[in-house]
Order: sequence, then structure tokens, then C-alpha cells
Amino acid sequence: MPYDLSLFDLITPYLLRGDSFGAWHAALSTLLVREHEIAVDEAGVVIRGSVSFEGTVRPYLDLSRMTMGIEAENTEGHPANDASRRAPWIDIRDSKIDFELVVPRVASQKVSTAVAAIGPAPGFANTAAVFGAYDTDPLDTPPSDYPSTAFVLDLLLVAIVLRPPFLRGAKREADGQLVPDPAHEQVSFTLPRIKVRLSQGSGANDPLVATLVSLGATGLDDPGDIGVAELIKMDPPYAFIGSSNCVGFGFRSAVLDLSDGSTPPDVLEQFGFDESWKGLYLPEIRLFVAPEGARDFAVDAGARNLLIGFGDDGITGDFDLTVLNQGAGPLKLGARFYDSEGRGYSITRETETTATAQLPARTRMVVDVEGGRSPFNVTVRLDGGAAQAGREFDVDLSVQTTRLIEIQATDTSAPQKSATLAIQVSRRPAPALPPPGTGAQPTSPPVEVQTTGITQGGTPVLAPRLRLVSETPTTATIALDADPARAAQTEWTVNGNPAGTQAAVTVNVTPGQQVTVRAELPGVSGVSQFTGYYRYDYPRPGTDTQTRNLALDPNNTRTEPAPDEGLTSPWMGGTDVFSALRPVLQSLPAGAAIDIKGYASFEGDASEQKRIYNTDLARRRALGLRAIIEKLEEEPALQAKNFSIAHAAEMSNWTSQGFPDVSTRRIWWKAVASWTPANTQGTITDGIVRRPAIETPPVPPPIQVVDPPPPAPPWPTFRRRRAARPLASSSRSKSSFPSRSRSATRA
Repeated sequence: MPYDLSLFDLITPYLLRGDSFGAWHAALSTLLVREHEIAVDEAGVVIRGSVSFEGTVRPYLDLSRMTMGIEAENTEGHPANDASRRAPWIDIRDSKIDFELVVPRVASQKVSTAVAAIGPAPGFANTAAVFGAYDTDPLDTPPSDYPSTAFVLDLLLVAIVLRPPFLRGAKREADGQLVPDPAHEQVSFTLPRIKVRLSQGSGANDPLVATLVSLGATGLDDPGDIGVAELIKMDPPYAFIGSSNCVGFGFRSAVLDLSDGSTPPDVLEQFGFDESWKGLYLPEIRLFVAPEGARDFAVDAGARNLLIGFGDDGITGDFDLTVLNQGAGPLKLGARFYDSEGRGYSITRETETTATAQLPARTRMVVDVEGGRSPFNVTVRLDGGAAQAGREFDVDLSVQTTRLIEIQATDTSAPQKSATLAIQVSRRPAPALPPPGTGAQPTSPPVEVQTTGITQGGTPVLAPRLRLVSETPTTATIALDADPARAAQTEWTVNGNPAGTQAAVTVNVTPGQQVTVRAELPGVSGVSQFTGYYRYDYPRPGTDTQTRNLALDPNNTRTEPAPDEGLTSPWMGGTDVFSALRPVLQSLPAGAAIDIKGYASFEGDASEQKRIYNTDLARRRALGLRAIIEKLEEEPALQAKNFSIAHAAEMSNWTSQGFPDVSTRRIWWKAVASWTPANTQGTITDGIVRRPAIETPPVPPPIQVVDPPPPAPPWPTFRRRRAARPLASSSRSKSSFPSRSRSATRA
């Protein structure tokens, strides 16, 4: 072929001069005809062949708009460059495209109408004569050789790629966890065949129509069924859904059936399904879920022959489930001690890696490990000795009253995490026993501090509150829960008497006494901004109305950052933004311009999808703070302010905002309102300090020592005596002695 033939060249003869193929025009112009054949009969002309795209253009097929386009010099129209796009688009740059052009021998009403309209015009007679020679009556029954504008162009796209923008590439680790795959960030589905049709009728008002004919046609002659699509392959085989790493999945193939008249054979083989079934069939799929509030754990679930029916068909399949430990968060160590009676003793932390503890003479230590990924390797050294593996050890302080315990642990994360903890333990002194009969000695009850009211410029607020610094049996030291630099400016009044300007005040409060305290902080000059904090990933995606309602709930904002990434974590300090912002706005002049910027922390993923998600998150945070200000403007004290408010996301330094430590990331879960510097009014905090009266425990009665009674005298002992009788003369024999007398008396 001496010249290049494009598909556009083949169908241009059926288009009136001045018309175009609209959004299809550029793509048709870059489709080069590689081979073709022509067949002609009385009914019309059929041209079949194959085409491919020319050069380095990036063509695409947008099913949501039913258009085919390309990216060349202008990249703005390509779906890949549309940050707000959520519908999938089809990449066809490497597709093999077969085509069939069918042109019926039917006279065009568009042409005949135009000829009739301009026929009498000078200079058109010869042209009209040529048209008449083709067919003197264009409106008679076909076939006709009169010029035609009717055609049907079928395109069969083979090995095309579907690229959903809401999916991110992932990979599965050896331990079963799903993690982002930076080498394959974009997910693609390779579809077997898509058949699209571009057609135009011969009527005067027939438009150019683009139609999706089939998502699984076997060839140009297969009529196909638009309701059935066979998804062949996903690359990479695993992906995360959306911008977070909470939900991911993986599968090898899938079939989507939206047709009432046909159902894939593999589905019909399943018990209880017929041709009317509609839904998604996946021979095998895995689902990975790691909830935002439980980052230490993940769930890996699998299913075979998974049928997700639409309507009332339900879900069926063979499922399996595995719970995985992700090892989120830093590795942290702790320890507990127990004595022989089961009483527990905790440690007192001095820093993240050092602590102290007072223990009985003999205890059992249990090492606690938090965060990281199990299994853990824990070793313990006592007084610099050899390291011993394990998490339970005996601690003996009976001879050596102080000892150093060094704990070290590592996990199985990649990269590996480690932590150390040094505990200085000492033996607790034995309590002194009270003298017998005196009972327990009464002790002074602890001090109670109560904040009864806080105002700023006459407006009730929630901070700063009174707090107890220290106490003795007869005194208490009180301070404001405020920034140390400001706390030093506190003016104290105790029982109505000035008590000086200082950070803390010491008051005398013996058992049974109560003291009134007032702490006054001066206003601050040059205040130019206010910061409101949210919990991690809040406000959640939703409408602007939902965002405003969430921010107006006092439980969802604070003047201090959230402690961790938990979506319901309790606030550890500060007050709600609504209460704290009210007196600040009262100090601003009417008509003040307030500029609100929202921020988001960087989580280590700099992909475009993640940036898009965090930009909208930052915008929602700014909108939430704006909603609070506008709600406060409705109050009588602020109705005349008429502030000029603007809000937007601030993402210029996003990748430097906190990653990887949560202690620095949490300070970016915020929105900041700025204005021309103004002076705020001071605060007055009132409260009482009291110590309950001593409750003297009852004295147990003395132990009564009772002498035992004297022993009873013994019973008398009785004996028998014989009566004395004179002896007979010696000449008498023994047998002559008289017998014993029974009448002998007893002595």
C-alpha cells in the first residue's frame, strides 16, 4: 500500500461535509488499517479487517460516556489525569482491534433533502444531475446507488485493559499480610473481548450513535450479551480498595452477569441456579481487612466458588478465615510484680526506657510487650549479669535491697523493631506495728480540689482548671492547668485575700478545713490564630452537612491532640473547641477576616490517590472549624460580628507532616483559624480546696489477762489397820494362833 489508510478514511464518505464523529474523531484518525477485505452484493458493502493505533498515543475507551479518545498533545481529557474521577476506564493502547464496516445500499434522506433544497441554485445543476443519474427517485425501495450516510461500524477489542482508579496495587507478604506494592501501584483488569458499535442511519435526523454490544464476544459474528462480562486477570493479583490500607482483595478471575437471558456455564453447575441468575461469580477470591481502630490485627478471609447474587439471590461459597497480627505501632515494654499472696505491684515510669519500683523481699516479675509483631524475643539481665530469655522471673530482695533489671525485646517486623526498659527496684520498708491496745494511728486525709467556675470576659469556659501540685498533712499547693509560661502570671486570692502572682500557691488546709481560691490570668495580646484538633481520619468522608454536624458535636473536637490513632480514643486533655473558641471570637472586631486551613498527617504513602484523599480530609477539617465559628455567630454576644470566613486544605508540606511517629503525626489532625492579631480577655478560675476531717478508727479493747483458778485439793486416801494382839507363849505352835478378828477397828 503506497500510503497509510486510517479507519477514518473508510467511513468519511458517509459523513456530510462539515460534520464530524465528535469525541470519536481523534481516535478513528489514529487507527491505521493493517489489513482489510471488501465484499459487495445487492444489499450493500462489507469491509472487514484489523487496525491498530499509530505512534505513542494513549487511547482509551470510556464506557460511562461511551466515547473513545486519545491523549497526545492535550492530556487534560484523559481519565488518568482526572483527579475527581471514580468510574473505571479502559486502556486500549496495546489492544488488537478487528473491525467490520457494513454500508447498506440505501439512499440518504439527508442528501436528498439537501439536493432538493439547493437544486435550483445557480451552479448546482450539474451536481444535481449526477445525483439524479445515481437514482432518479431516492425515496423508492432499496437497493439504491444514491449517496448513503448509513453505516454500522463494529469494533472488537482484544486484550484490552480496565483500570479502576479506586484500586491500589498490593502484595502479600510471606506471613499472609497485605501491604502496598510501590512497583505496581496501578491495578489493571485484562478483559478478553469488548465489542462496540458506531452507527448512523439514513434518516434526515438520524444521529451518530455509540453502543456497547458485548463484554465477552467470541468474534465479530457473535451477537454477544451486554449483561455478561468475563474478567480474566488482575495485575497485580492483590489490591487495596480506596485510599486506605483497611480493605484489600485478590482473585484470579471473575465473571459479571447482568443478563436475564444467559448465565455462565460455571454458575449453572452450582446447585440451585438457572438462566435468570444475575451477579458476580469468582471461582476464588481472598479478602484482607485491617480495621482502622484495631491496627494490631488483620483478617485474611478466602472463598471458593463465590457467587454474589444481585437482588434476592444472596451470597454463597466456601469460606475460610485467618486472623493475623500486623505488628502496628512501636514496640513498648512494661512489667508487673506479684508477691506470694497474689498482690500486684506496678512500676513508676521516669522516661520511656527507665522506671522504678518498690517491692517486697520476694516477688515474681512478668514482662509485658505491646505493639510490634509477634513472636517476640525477650531477654532480662539482673544487675548486669548474663541475659536470660523469657518473660517471667523471680526477683529476690531479701539480702540485696536494690537491684537493676534490664529488659530488651525485639519482634519479627520487617524492618525489625526493638525496645529496652531499665527498672531500678528497691525493697519496701516493713511497716511498723502499733503498740498493743492503741489501734491504728489516724492519718491526715488527702486534699480535694474542686473547680467551681471559669469565665473569660464574663463568658463561661471550661479551662484553665485548678489542679493539685503537692500536699503535706496540713498544706496543699495548687496551680492552674495551663501553659507554664502563662501560669507564672497567675494572680491568686485565698479566702478573699491577695496571695501574690506566681505559678502556684500553697494554702493551709488542716483536716476538716475548707479554703476558697481564685486564680486570675491576664489576657493575651497579639493572638492571631486558634487550633482545633480532630481524631485520626476524622471527619470521615461524607456530605458537607455531615461534616458540619460532626464538628458541632463537642465530643469530636479538642484543643489538644488526640492520644493515638483510635477512632474512638478518649481525649487526654484540653477542652472542646466550641467552648474554647467562644471568648476568643468575642475579642475580635466586627467584620474580621478569618482564614481557616485544614491539615492531614502523612502516613508514608505519597501516591496521587492518597494525596487526593488527604486533601479532601484536610478540607473537611477546615469546613468543620468553619461550621463551629458560624454556629457561634448565631449567639447574641456574637451576632453583630459578621466575620468574613474562608476555608481550604493546606497540603503544600504534606509529605513532611509527621511520618512515621504517631506522636508527631497526631499534631497534624487539625484545622487552624487565622486572623489579624487581636488581644484576648483574661480568665478567672474559682474553686475550693478542702480536707475531710480525720475519722479516728475505734481502739480495740485491751486484751484481758485472767489468772487461771487454783487447782482443786486432792481427795483423802483411806487405809486399813490391824488391831494389836498379845503374842502367845513361845511354847505354843504356829497352828495355835487364833484366827483374824472381823471386828477389828479402823484407824
